[in-house]
Amino acid sequence: MKKETDISRPIAKNLMTHQIIEAADDRFTNFSHALLDTCHLVELSAKGISHLPILYNVQEVIDDYNNDTGQSNDKDKLKKAKEEAEFAKNEVEKGFPFLYGQGAVSIWGQLEAFIEDLLVDCMEKDVELMNNQIIQKVKIVLAQYDSMSEKERKYYILDNLQRDLQSKFKQGVTQFEAILDVFKWSGNIGDKTRKDLFELGNIRNNLVHRRGIADKRLVESCPWLNMKIGDRIKVDALSFHRYTTAIMIYTAVIIKRIIVCYGDKTTRIDNLIKGLLELQISEMRDNAQ
Repeated sequence: MKKETDISRPIAKNLMTHQIIEAADDRFTNFSHALLDTCHLVELSAKGISHLPILYNVQEVIDDYNNDTGQSNDKDKLKKAKEEAEFAKNEVEKGFPFLYGQGAVSIWGQLEAFIEDLLVDCMEKDVELMNNQIIQKVKIVLAQYDSMSEKERKYYILDNLQRDLQSKFKQGVTQFEAILDVFKWSGNIGDKTRKDLFELGNIRNNLVHRRGIADKRLVESCPWLNMKIGDRIKVDALSFHRYTTAIMIYTAVIIKRIIVCYGDKTTRIDNLIKGLLELQISEMRDNAQ
């Protein structure tokens, strides 16, 4: 007869596996919804801005009518409407580079937060992850650590781990693969996805730290953009959607790695990745036209 402790071990492991995969699935679902909400907001903003010149023309016609009928007009209101219409017209003609640029900054930040949150979720569910030799060597300030909640401690360790690995100084997915490798969750990534995320990371850094003006690092890192030092970065709709698709593929691949690690079925995530890759191919055709 098996001891009770021997029987409980596989049961506990199965429960832990279920909890981790469920947590990873929930995290991915919430992330994908937030990412798509960002895309919708950017697109709605572009559509709204594109209507401002039309609204100004309508306002101008109404004011002309009011003048003819002797009614008073709000000149300040018309002046403001004209300024907004001119700004909107300029943005429409350029393809909304500022709007899509800010969208690119946002989705990169969401990707960073997703991976950190996902790792903390897994560290909370699987205590064995904390016994990793690399994590055990992470230096902490004991006074700070003791004052934190369990979840805060996981983020604190993860933050210090990234510091030790200098992962934040790496480019593209290499930044994330360095930290994922500690948990044995790094792996292969499609060349197209890797290149798009490398480009997005460089574009994001330049927009945040160089005001969107191309510097030597960006020009040399992404020669396919055909930019010169001093050029203004212009993120268009096609590039923004290309970045979004690459993020969706990459995050789905990470979830698959975790599922495989814990020995569960990957059918659903495989189907999602297949659909996203087909979308990526379709976008490549659109960009080529």
